[in-house]
Amino acid sequence: MSYIQYLCLLCVYLALLQANICGMASNYAKHMAQLSARIFGEVVRPTDRKSMKVVRLFAELPYHKDTDLVEYYPRHVELTSLMKRLRFLGLYRSVVELFATSLFGF
Repeated sequence: MSYIQYLCLLCVYLALLQANICGMASNYAKHMAQLSARIFGEVVRPTDRKSMKVVRLFAELPYHKDTDLVEYYPRHVELTSLMKRLRFLGLYRSVVELFATSLFGF
């Protein structure tokens, strides 16, 4: 959300809070609160904790579209070829590779 959207949402909530404090939540205030909830993707009606859990689950980004989860592991193929190339040039020394060459003679 942008700064302007947060500001508008804050104004609507303050107006609704003031109406609730005074004990005169008018229909206009209720409709404005519902409209702002629809605009900003929030729940329109009051819901219980279980329903809010479902709302949060559907509001989250799916796991297969989350780049932090999908692209977590490094590119193994590229890194392996890079390390082999660096080892061939003498710029990288791998203890595991040294052990494998001494054991198997590759």
